[in-house]
Amino acid sequence: MKKMEKREVIILGIMAVVVLYGAFTLLVGKSDKKTMLARALSSSELKTMTSDLAVTLSKDILSPGEAYAIVRAETEWLHDPFYERKSYRELLQSKETARAIVDTGKKITFNYTGYLEFGGRKMAIINGLEYTNGDGLETKGYFLRNISPAKVTIENIDSKQKIEVPIEE
Repeated sequence: MKKMEKREVIILGIMAVVVLYGAFTLLVGKSDKKTMLARALSSSELKTMTSDLAVTLSKDILSPGEAYAIVRAETEWLHDPFYERKSYRELLQSKETARAIVDTGKKITFNYTGYLEFGGRKMAIINGLEYTNGDGLETKGYFLRNISPAKVTIENIDSKQKIEVPIEE
C-alpha cells in the first residue's frame, strides 16, 4: 500500500471536519427548529399578529406615485410598444385587408389565432374553430385556401377574392 501524501491527509482531514459539522447541525438543529415552530404557532400570538396586521393594512394609504402606476397599468394600450413602428403599421394594414364586406353590408373579421402541425397535417384556428386546407368556414361563402405558421389565405367562393390574415399572438 502506498503512503498518503501530505495534501491528501489535509483534504481528508477537512472532509472529516465538514462531515462532523453536518452531522452535528442535523442532529442538534432539529430540536431548535421544533421549539421555534411550536412558539410561532401559539394561537394567542397568532391572533395578536393578525389583528396588528389588519390594523396596519387599513391605515396604509397609497402614495400619488403608486396610485398613478396602478391607474396606468389598468388602462388599455393604444398600440403595442413591443412592435417596431414599421411592423406595427404593416400589422394594422394586414388587419384592414382581412376585413371583407358581405352583400348584406355586414363587416366580417377573421381572427387567425393558432397554428398546429402534426403528422404532416396543418390546422389553423380561425375565430376560435379549427380548420384544415380546403375546409369551408363558419362564415358562409368562405373557405380556407392555404395555411402557414405566419398567415392563412381565405377565399370567397363567389367573388374569388383572396384575403390574407396574419396570425395574432
